[in-house]
Amino acid sequence: MHIGTAQVHAHYSQFSLEPESPPRDQVPFQDPRENAQGFSAFGTLAGVATPSDTGDCDVTVERLVEMPELEGAVQAVAFPLKLVDGTLFLRDVNGSDRGRFDVPSGDHDVLVRFFPREAGAEDAEAGLRSWHIVITVLPAGTAAPRCFRLEHGDPPGELFTH
Repeated sequence: MHIGTAQVHAHYSQFSLEPESPPRDQVPFQDPRENAQGFSAFGTLAGVATPSDTGDCDVTVERLVEMPELEGAVQAVAFPLKLVDGTLFLRDVNGSDRGRFDVPSGDHDVLVRFFPREAGAEDAEAGLRSWHIVITVLPAGTAAPRCFRLEHGDPPGELFTH
């Protein structure tokens, strides 16, 4: 089921999925293991690392009951996420809201896949790339935590969550 679309600015190679008021003491990507696995998960919020040299990206958020195919995804990671009040906010690294999505409260797995798309003229001129990011909210226990693939390098053998 399609929930919505948004655009996120990933100029610092990351964005986050958060509750409306995230805990201030939970800051993604403070541990080097998180960069190596492509995500930083805290339970009620998560940071997602983008492939290098990423600019603006189109985002689609969907809810499914089964794990989708990964074919064509350059990068794919999954992490557990607890949605306390049924809302999920997409934010860029400076905290700017890029979208609010209504998702049932409770425990979920979130799969994030990156598919290539043509960058806008300004980003392309600056040497930045763009992605169509598909964020899939799945039932808990379906896929996470997991680093399925990264653009460069092998997924780590062990994953780290807070």
